[in-house]
Amino acid sequence: MLDVLAFSLLLLGKPEPVLDPARDQAAPPNAVFFSDCFRDASERGNLKSQNRYLLFSCQGEVAKRFYDKLGTLPATATFSETKGSVTLRYTTKPKKDTDGLDACWQDTQAAGTEFECGCRLIYPAGPLIDAS
Repeated sequence: MLDVLAFSLLLLGKPEPVLDPARDQAAPPNAVFFSDCFRDASERGNLKSQNRYLLFSCQGEVAKRFYDKLGTLPATATFSETKGSVTLRYTTKPKKDTDGLDACWQDTQAAGTEFECGCRLIYPAGPLIDAS
């Protein structure tokens, strides 16, 4: 199923965000969808890396809740597309294409199994990921 999400992650020319610790705020309630997916992926060993990014893949009920939540967002905030039996929902609207975007999907051919829904979240880990 992850093959459906052919992320190229070669878009590394983006500037790093500038963050001011004095402006940190408590995470909003929707942060739980991300943290639950990170935890599920870690517990299942569904971690991969590519180009200094960590790729977290969650599935089952955790992914279904995330997928369903994305479906409640206004069309101006997210993006969806269907490829065969798979409907993908992205956490943000693409500027050019969907490569490198976090996404959740539902596969109607896998209905009733833990592979019916899944999510793939991309975390910029930096050079530490490759350090020995």
